[in-house]
Amino acid sequence: MKNNMNKALCFKFVMLTVFIAIFAVSHLRASELASVLETKLMIPMNSGVTVKWVVPPANFNEPLSKNLINSLQFSVDNQGSPWIGVEERKLINPVKGVVMELSEPFKNFMHNSSGAMMFSTPTTMGFIGLASEIKDLNGDFPVVPYQPLCDLPSFYSKIYKGLNNSVYIVSEEQKKNVVYLLKPQKDSYGKNEGLKGFVKIFEHSKPINSVAGGEGKCFIALDNRIIELNDSGSSAFIQDVYKEKINDLAYANNGGVFFTTDTGVGYHSRNKSFKFLETKKAKISFDGKNLYVLFPENMGIIAIENAIKLSEQIFSLNAKLFD
Repeated sequence: MKNNMNKALCFKFVMLTVFIAIFAVSHLRASELASVLETKLMIPMNSGVTVKWVVPPANFNEPLSKNLINSLQFSVDNQGSPWIGVEERKLINPVKGVVMELSEPFKNFMHNSSGAMMFSTPTTMGFIGLASEIKDLNGDFPVVPYQPLCDLPSFYSKIYKGLNNSVYIVSEEQKKNVVYLLKPQKDSYGKNEGLKGFVKIFEHSKPINSVAGGEGKCFIALDNRIIELNDSGSSAFIQDVYKEKINDLAYANNGGVFFTTDTGVGYHSRNKSFKFLETKKAKISFDGKNLYVLFPENMGIIAIENAIKLSEQIFSLNAKLFD
């Protein structure tokens, strides 16, 4: 039953491709989004922020399982094209109508700042290699080869995007959760030597749900807190405790981060924290200008264009953010 449902999900995405050209240029009002997706979206008038469909919501014959929804992964490339990870192997691009499987199971994936798709497997970090003769694993979808780049600090580590192709890595070591920074190195002539050397910048006994950062700053989602520190880990700023666990972070390129909880999406910096979207278990990805939001229950995807301008606003939905 599980495989049949996931095959149906992949097929649904492929079929949606023929409709996307129509919906993608359709800009939405907040009231329209609320009626379709049962959400609340607050965008001030004349803010320069607009919302459009990237993928219209699907109507499934039966609800997607909670396990499937919780396991979905989401990332957007430099062209604003969304990718969804399913079952630790499948990769779906609903805009291009692509469904494929990676030759190795992956823990998570993301696009680095150059747009390359990077994966963490149980032991390594890598990317999609050159095409080769690989037997189809299940006879359903084409398989693309996984090319390891480097070993990870420990088994089942997760990777997160940093600026300038740097990577944050979260590992569990001796009952502690550790954040490493892996940055591109240059030789004495300024030539890029690639990613070298793990630098430990943070550790804690509580679960680390997500990491994001750039420009010397790193933000860590630690249970229901957002911790800000510099990349050396020598100083930290801890924000007030949120009412909910912070699920995901996306660096906003202005000294703050977008974040998600089980009930919404918001913006956080040292000076302000607020929610602007109320919805269930959304997943986000930021391309430097636009914030993309995946609604897992119906697989709809919106682009909040010029989302960085939201950081200039001070407002909140009718929900208390802090305890």
